[in-house]
Amino acid sequence: MDNHTLLYEDTRKLPEVFTKSDINRMIITLETSPDYLQNVWGDWMRARDKALMMTIYTLALRPKEACKLKFEDFDLRALTVHIHGENNKTGKDRVLPIPEELGKYLRDYLN
Repeated sequence: MDNHTLLYEDTRKLPEVFTKSDINRMIITLETSPDYLQNVWGDWMRARDKALMMTIYTLALRPKEACKLKFEDFDLRALTVHIHGENNKTGKDRVLPIPEELGKYLRDYLN
């Protein structure tokens, strides 16, 4: 193995998956964190971070897919999100349903 080989390429291990209780602890940590500003701006940042974390986890997005999401990719009336193919390894667009729990976090963020 040369110095430029990534460890996960050699181990061929499946990635670790967060449990529902792990995700709940992350949400609670975001809700109770003293690191956010104590004003409307801080409330917005907290809602943004919770919405982003839940979007990535709930929809099982790849990092690039999450980074390239835009507001217009979300249709909160139809409860769907459009994932663009140029941002994933398959190269195919897909439309994913937004679960109601995630919809709550997205509405809190957008309000």
